[in-house]
Amino acid sequence: MIRAYAPEKDHLDISRAIVGLRLSQGMTQAELAEKIQRQQENISRLESEGYGGYTVKQLQKIAEAAGARLEINFVRADKSRKKAAGRLQANRNRN
Repeated sequence: MIRAYAPEKDHLDISRAIVGLRLSQGMTQAELAEKIQRQQENISRLESEGYGGYTVKQLQKIAEAAGARLEINFVRADKSRKKAAGRLQANRNRN
């Protein structure tokens, strides 16, 4: 069964986006933390795959510290479901 919404995937996507942004700027967790006036442990938590307590304000600060801007997109659930179904079918066809 394909679920239209998978919050744990969203958390993983956000975590990976933070890591990718930080690394693209050549920053360590400690350097990013200093720029947003937080502790390194806070950045580590934000980059953890299971974390889901993000705030828009936190994400904006991270983006600004890395010379980026935050964008938020809404995707219709039915489009997301069709996309997931297409990926599932493609994977089945490979096997």
